[in-house]
Amino acid sequence: MWLLNAAVLATSLTLNFSETEFIESDGARALPIGYMMTPSSRIEVDFALTATAPLQQRVFGADGSAAKLITSLYVNSAGQFSFGVGDSFQSYPTGIAADLDRHVAIVDYAAKSLAFVTEGETNYTAAVTASVTNDSAFTLDVFGRSLSVNGSVYDCCSNVRVYGIRIYEDGSLVREYVPVSESGSPALRETLTRTSYPYVWKVPHWDMIVTQPGIFEVDKGHVQGICVTTNGIYFSQVGTIAMTDWRGRLVRKISQTHEGAHTGDLCAYKGRIYAAVCSYDDGPYFGEENGEPMKGCIQIYDEELNLLKQQAIVRPPDGITVLDGVLYLGLGCAAMYQDKPWRGNWYCKYNAETLEPMCEKFMLDHGYDTYCGIQNITTDGTYVYMNYYTVDENERTPNFVKYDKDLNVVAVTRFGHGQGVDFLPGGTDGKVRFIYCATANWMAADKTGLEVQGVLQFAEWDGRHWRNLTRYFPYTIPWER
Repeated sequence: MWLLNAAVLATSLTLNFSETEFIESDGARALPIGYMMTPSSRIEVDFALTATAPLQQRVFGADGSAAKLITSLYVNSAGQFSFGVGDSFQSYPTGIAADLDRHVAIVDYAAKSLAFVTEGETNYTAAVTASVTNDSAFTLDVFGRSLSVNGSVYDCCSNVRVYGIRIYEDGSLVREYVPVSESGSPALRETLTRTSYPYVWKVPHWDMIVTQPGIFEVDKGHVQGICVTTNGIYFSQVGTIAMTDWRGRLVRKISQTHEGAHTGDLCAYKGRIYAAVCSYDDGPYFGEENGEPMKGCIQIYDEELNLLKQQAIVRPPDGITVLDGVLYLGLGCAAMYQDKPWRGNWYCKYNAETLEPMCEKFMLDHGYDTYCGIQNITTDGTYVYMNYYTVDENERTPNFVKYDKDLNVVAVTRFGHGQGVDFLPGGTDGKVRFIYCATANWMAADKTGLEVQGVLQFAEWDGRHWRNLTRYFPYTIPWER
């Protein structure tokens, strides 16, 4: 383990930060560290994965054809640690299976070498034969790979703990990053320049969340979908989208400008919020195409809920998520607004940037009856999870399905929550974590004096069994604190 020297410790006592053992990613956001690699650079990263999936996750990286000098450590398609380096990308698989052990990865451009160290023993070395002549045009990120000058555009986010980073140029230490807690928030602090690089966790707590009163309309039914970002939680209800903080306190709320619009599921992707919106069967519609009414649309908002883009579609959509730039959209049962048990539902895939369809709509039968189409879709970065309405009063029919990217069924389970679900980082050993929503009081016969409120809880699934992660509070509810 790398330790701060005495001078740095003395400095930390006068500033509002303290050393921590590691900084942990949330699996959804990369952290730029303000350094661009050069042909004379050597970087050492002390790390441990917290989950071996997804494949292609970057422990650190600056990548892409415009990077000029590519540097990354990732989990390759064979599930092994691999380096990617050079003026143009060249891979160097280590042959070491991705695991949860602690390692140090070394890229030494000055010496034209790579090394991988586990528990003090070097178990992989290689000579860099790729051309290394350019300075990088992109800032290096940890927890993902940078695709921009300042590192704010990224992908391939990882599940990892970083214990420290050292960077040398021509043998001299020029950067030393140590994990700290700064004003209660995790950060990497560069000790030589005394610069902090803060990181915001996506899941700040596991307390049950009850939204404050007044957010949801009493006569508009239950919450339709949710999605989460590091900044807050987004809820859809018929005709509205609301954002709260992680305590359930309202941040902002918008209404659909289209009369009669039904806001369905939501998902978050690269700083944008996607919404599946439909009209009711008798309209008003979102226009016409070849004489056919457009009964739905896909909307893209920024995290402040400013509408950025909207694309009308023929069928009314329901579940929505984005995986690797592909938008997966549920398009309902075989007969629109089907309210009886039905086998098979319609789907389509769209380009998440342009919203252009990538295929013709197709029917998919996961093996069980559903009704009213697909309620919610989410992803963990590798698999797609779909939440359907159940069809039996005893609630024994599996209604939560895990698919691969090609929508082949991987697993089915019973998860009786059809009012919003999203993936959360932090699961290990193949376990997957979710946040899910129930709507209090929406079915009350007499709602006089009642509030319709979202109630959010947390669960973990190992592929067979569910475990409740929620901490229930016997104290004042969070938005009153």
